[in-house]
Amino acid sequence: MKTSKRLKEFVCWGCGNCCRGEGIVRLRPGESERIAEYLGYSLKEFTEKFTTLGSNRTSLILEEKGDDSACVFLNGDNSCAVYPVRPKQCKDFPHNWNYPDWWRRCENSCALEDKPITIERLKRRRGRRKRDNS
Repeated sequence: MKTSKRLKEFVCWGCGNCCRGEGIVRLRPGESERIAEYLGYSLKEFTEKFTTLGSNRTSLILEEKGDDSACVFLNGDNSCAVYPVRPKQCKDFPHNWNYPDWWRRCENSCALEDKPITIERLKRRRGRRKRDNS
């Protein structure tokens, strides 16, 4: 299946794998301020606690946490702690930017089985998971 078809048929179901592993989230101008305000931190506090200076020394990068190099804002339930004000890089993935074989990281059955996931298939799959965990 070609990447363009994967993108057309892609439905995110929140596995959080795109927020883990290699890579960085580079903050654009204004994003640090929005996230800091949303979290109730001053810009200085936010910058010290959640970012590092990029290797080019001109941009800030979100910190990682844990052995799986997860984004510092990825919660245990795979939700984003700053979702309403998340960086544009996060909003744009995978439709406006991605990387080679991005879909291999995703638990979406479109990625794993080369079949598009539909809302109906997603509901069935989630139902099976709940029954299996009971």
